[in-house]
Amino acid sequence: MNLVRRNLVERMMWIISVLFLLNIPIEGWAKDKISYFLGPGDVVKVFVWEHPELSGEITVDPAGNISFLLLGDVMVEGLTEEELEGVLTEGLCRYIMNPNVSVTIVGYHSKKIYILGEVHRPGEYPIGGGVISLKESIVKAGLPTTSAALRRVRVITPQITKPRVKVVNLDKVLNKGDLKENIDLHAGDVVYIPSNIPTKIGNVLDKITSPISKILVFLGLVGETTK
Repeated sequence: MNLVRRNLVERMMWIISVLFLLNIPIEGWAKDKISYFLGPGDVVKVFVWEHPELSGEITVDPAGNISFLLLGDVMVEGLTEEELEGVLTEGLCRYIMNPNVSVTIVGYHSKKIYILGEVHRPGEYPIGGGVISLKESIVKAGLPTTSAALRRVRVITPQITKPRVKVVNLDKVLNKGDLKENIDLHAGDVVYIPSNIPTKIGNVLDKITSPISKILVFLGLVGETTK
């Protein structure tokens, strides 16, 4: 997908998600496990059997390409490991007889989730592979603050048509080991931990520099910090 178009779609998804943040009805929650699709910032390790000059680690550039000897720039954004192996194998067939290519993702940096609200380190967090558990993501964000309303945490999945929202009892996840509430998060998901003290929400979100928090303040969903 064209980089400009992709960025536009992402912005649309975030804006739509915020608009529905407090009013969208809760719907059923079901997600299939998905493969990891490469994106800018990811790092792949390419191994070409008997050709060490073609092997090594390569970072996907901001345009979604990797620079590969003999083949030049190769578009890899949106491809899985297996698909990239096929692309490189097909390209190298013009120069090498029966090339044996393997690809491994060694750096997961393009897929992120967003943790907002009453945690000690709100912000965006890269996820390895395709998913990360809710509990693991909250640990990465420094765990909830003492003002967190753990029983009404919202997990928002951005979609162009209508974002999905699930209310989760984080108290059961962290303090009672309830695996049913410990749902998987996918790239782009937003976890919002509200406060038991409404006036503090603005103070917390004001510290976050991500575009999402700015949209929240702009739309008046949270209070702005008094300077």
